[in-house]
Amino acid sequence: MLRAPGPAPLSPTDWLELAFLIWAGSVAVVVRPEVMWNIGAAAVVVVVFARLAPGHPWAARIHDLSPIVAIILFFELCGPLVDSSAPSLIDGSLRATDVRYFSVVGEAWRDALHRPAWLTDLASVSYVSFYFIPTAIALTLHAQGRAHEFRRFAFTLTATFFASYVLYFVTPALGPRLPPAVEDHVLGGGVVSAWVRHFVHALEGAPLDAFPSGHTAGSLVFAVLGSRAFPRWAPALVASAALIIFSTVYLSYHYVTDVAGGAALAAAMLGLQPWLDALADPTAEQR
Repeated sequence: MLRAPGPAPLSPTDWLELAFLIWAGSVAVVVRPEVMWNIGAAAVVVVVFARLAPGHPWAARIHDLSPIVAIILFFELCGPLVDSSAPSLIDGSLRATDVRYFSVVGEAWRDALHRPAWLTDLASVSYVSFYFIPTAIALTLHAQGRAHEFRRFAFTLTATFFASYVLYFVTPALGPRLPPAVEDHVLGGGVVSAWVRHFVHALEGAPLDAFPSGHTAGSLVFAVLGSRAFPRWAPALVASAALIIFSTVYLSYHYVTDVAGGAALAAAMLGLQPWLDALADPTAEQR
């Protein structure tokens, strides 16, 4: 259990989650009132576990690790809201930007090594590893009792994803995704790639989440923060982030412009790191 003496009933990450839910709720009232029930239930869960945590070790562990679940759950909550509130998609502008600035890079990227099956399988595994690598970093920090580092990592990663979710409302785009009926034929790969495509459809569906690339922003942030926390992991984390970013365009989930946008978001969040650390862990000892 990672809890400093005398914790506040609501942690900074709790407040971040509630602020996001309030904002999402204000959108839902206008475009999808029925989603308010889900948003309200999520807010209640956040508050209940925060209140139970000080006196119940099991609740404290759930509360500590809740950002991992919240990142995925809130993404699912945002999907129908973005879809209902988007006046029009910006895919045309993203494609035009790709053609103007990244046409050669994009073409070479999508046809890397003439798309051998092993590379498609590797890219597919890398794409879904995005969900597990930051979870492994968080769980390891938690298991080692590194409370301050855990809080900072969880807060910054959560803030990064929430920022990308908000931007999806401003810049709704489907991306260059292929229809499921032709994915296997066009993208290639083996059994591994086919399984990953089914997994992604089940988890993500076809949301308007192309710009900025959350995979790019998130992988860059967790690679940097994870390397600081675990220097010996740095080569593996950097390589995994590179492969995740490679997979986004190679597997036709994102435009190159989306990747550039995700990298810009990651740079902004990492640039705000001192401020985010202070928000995440205001009781930390001054070094």
